[in-house]
Amino acid sequence: MTTLVNFFFFCADSCSMTPMQKAILAIAVILAAGGIALLAACVHAPGIQHAVPPDQDVFFRSVAEGFEDRIIIHLIPVGGNVETCLASWSVAEDGNILIDRKDQRISRVTTEDHIILEVPRRAQSEYTVNMIIRSPDGRELDNRSLRIGPLAPATQETSGGE
Repeated sequence: MTTLVNFFFFCADSCSMTPMQKAILAIAVILAAGGIALLAACVHAPGIQHAVPPDQDVFFRSVAEGFEDRIIIHLIPVGGNVETCLASWSVAEDGNILIDRKDQRISRVTTEDHIILEVPRRAQSEYTVNMIIRSPDGRELDNRSLRIGPLAPATQETSGGE
């Protein structure tokens, strides 16, 4: 990035550019540097669930929905469809395992027909969901853990004037 900035100053000083051209070049350099920094953060930052290893062409994003009586988790492939994968998941309610599945074969996963995990819910309970999705050759496509807390108590709205 330092090289990019130095190149900008060299071009701006040595070339006959109008102030407007220099401003446009400065904006282009800033946008390019930001894009490079964002790309580096997404690919190399440890702990980011959505980072894609270099040899992996598909990964998953998750969408969780919480309702009074159930929790729904959608695992949606990004980067292509998955012909076959092996999914393992466990669901614990207040620390007690409710569901524990290992290497369940799932076929033809697409953005429209993705993996959906639905769990019954009790309002005062806390849930932990652990999920791992692997390709048939053992490559890890997704590994995540979600914690869903108890429902917040409903607040009553009072009217003024009493």
